[in-house]
Amino acid sequence: MASIGIWKHSNSDLIRLSSASIARESELEDMIERDPSLVQTGLIVVGRQFHTNAGRLDLLALDPQGRWVIIEIKKGTLKREAIAQVIDYASAFQKLSEDDLKSKVQDYLTRTKRNYSLSDILSERDALNATDPKEREIVMFVVGAFRDPSLDRLASFLSDNYRVPISVVSFQVFGDQAGGYFLVRELAEPEFFEEITQHQSEDNQRQLFMLSERNGFGDQFRAIFDKATSLDIYPRTHKASIMYTPSANRSRMLFTIWARYFQKGMHSYIGITPFNEFYGIPVKVVEDALGREGWRYLSANDVEGFINGLESLRPYIQPES
Repeated sequence: MASIGIWKHSNSDLIRLSSASIARESELEDMIERDPSLVQTGLIVVGRQFHTNAGRLDLLALDPQGRWVIIEIKKGTLKREAIAQVIDYASAFQKLSEDDLKSKVQDYLTRTKRNYSLSDILSERDALNATDPKEREIVMFVVGAFRDPSLDRLASFLSDNYRVPISVVSFQVFGDQAGGYFLVRELAEPEFFEEITQHQSEDNQRQLFMLSERNGFGDQFRAIFDKATSLDIYPRTHKASIMYTPSANRSRMLFTIWARYFQKGMHSYIGITPFNEFYGIPVKVVEDALGREGWRYLSANDVEGFINGLESLRPYIQPES
């Protein structure tokens, strides 16, 4: 990571913030548990110090697509050994029985006094089969303060050649005079999306279009697809949804639209932060165009507004050269 200097402007004075460190791994774990968007937009934490036969993984989460997210945290420099460790955790997690997984997650949700169940979380993601070992999709993150070059090299090799879904998040830490932290995040997100042919992609899209038509909102589902692709936003298909991503990084979710029927409307997860991080669009501009970040059920009128909002972001997404 390149060296970064940060100054705080206060009452016409410039105060340079000093480099700091996180004293305990559990501090960073606490921060991510409270706000998992430090790692990725749309995550919900469902386990901490989660026991497996390979040891205790730091944090377990679910992403909006219903994939299990294993997060391994180091307070210091991330070294290549962290890659081996998180893969070992993932292999052990994959072999957990369905009953054991459900029990451990529900115990965590009960212990932390969440007002929802694992079934609620999976239903929201249209992923009730995600606890089945045969249906279990896993992605991995390693998180730390700095990155050793060997770690980047290994993560890229595994991703590029074997499509192992590992991303690396590193932070530079700065402190202020009040004892607070400022975190500067760098996310290395290798491409690990599945390799499919143009024909397979079009066939998947056709099936989702048909599913949305059977559920009574085919025109709206296709209208979002048409608008997004006109902006060069890539439609990455899943079993019952399309995850829209930047064409240059197809592992980064901008928003996801489901094709299955939900009584409240078209089910969706709209990301705001990813538009800011990838395209540099101010958060306020994205919120004015698309609304607040999070889960949403879109009515026909909402879909029209969402499409108009996407179009208003065209100058940022496709700036004139």
